[in-house]
Amino acid sequence: MKAEILQSIQLIAKTIANLSDEELKKLLNGEAKLIYSESELVQKVEKKQVVSSHPVFEQLRELNNREAATKLLSQKSILKKDLIEIASTFKVHINKNDTKAKLIEKIVEATVGVALRSQAIKETAVKR
Repeated sequence: MKAEILQSIQLIAKTIANLSDEELKKLLNGEAKLIYSESELVQKVEKKQVVSSHPVFEQLRELNNREAATKLLSQKSILKKDLIEIASTFKVHINKNDTKAKLIEKIVEATVGVALRSQAIKETAVKR
């Protein structure tokens, strides 16, 4: 047990030694914290890289029309599992029982819808 504790302390010391000066200051000030996470994180990052190389992903970012985005995501070649991965990449909250149509709606609103609302806000003149 002592050997495991010593090994853990060495691992923590190595992790802290790899921090930048700014990261270390934030850690010491309580503005940051060290977090334990499973190795599964690497797999999630790899999945996001695969999705981001999907042709639909880039096309979706370029669209400025909800209908065109819905039509793009409604293609038969795009499966529900693809939509779940795309939604995950865009950090869209999904439910287990969401249908393909509901996933498409959420993705469109989280991408094209947000861009359109942002543009409308920027173009709206504020009267004082």
